[in-house]
Amino acid sequence: MSEQESEGAVVPVHECYDDGEAEIVIALLRDHGIEGIANSEVPHSVLPITADGLGKVSVLVDKDTADKARSIISESLKREDRPDEP
Repeated sequence: MSEQESEGAVVPVHECYDDGEAEIVIALLRDHGIEGIANSEVPHSVLPITADGLGKVSVLVDKDTADKARSIISESLKREDRPDEP
C-alpha cells in the first residue's frame, strides 16, 4: 500500500454490543480531539440485537490516532472498574 493509499485509512479500536455504546465511545474520543465512526457488518434495522458477535459495532478511527484512542478507551474502562473512593 502506498503512502497516499494509507493516508486517511481507518482502523478498529473498540468493539461495542450496540449503537448506544458505540456513540458513547465516539463521544469520549471526540472529547480528546479524535474523530471516530461506528461501523457494523449488519444493519441494526435488520438485526437489532447482537448474537454470537453478529451485530457488533466497531469504532473506527484514523490509523494515525489509533494508539492514542485505544489508550483513552482503556483508561476510561479502568476508571469504570474502580470502586468509588470515599
